Amino acid sequence: MLHTFHIDGSNSKAKALMEYLRTLEFVKEDSSDWADDLPAEVKNGILEAIEQADNGKTIPHSQIKAKHQKRFPHLNI
Repeated sequence: MLHTFHIDGSNSKAKALMEYLRTLEFVKEDSSDWADDLPAEVKNGILEAIEQADNGKTIPHSQIKAKHQKRFPHLNI
């Protein structure tokens, strides 16, 4: 059985708990990132989007919202 917990590392009690858990032989720590498992084309798309945003190539939220309100009026967005 595998359990995943998200613990606030800025809390002193949480830090102490994490240190204790690391001492237990049956606890395995996985330092991988979920993003490591993304397909290459998804990672490339994310990097491209970040580059576009960095270069100011974005569309304001208000424009996107207006476009989709017209297209999907029944969604009440």
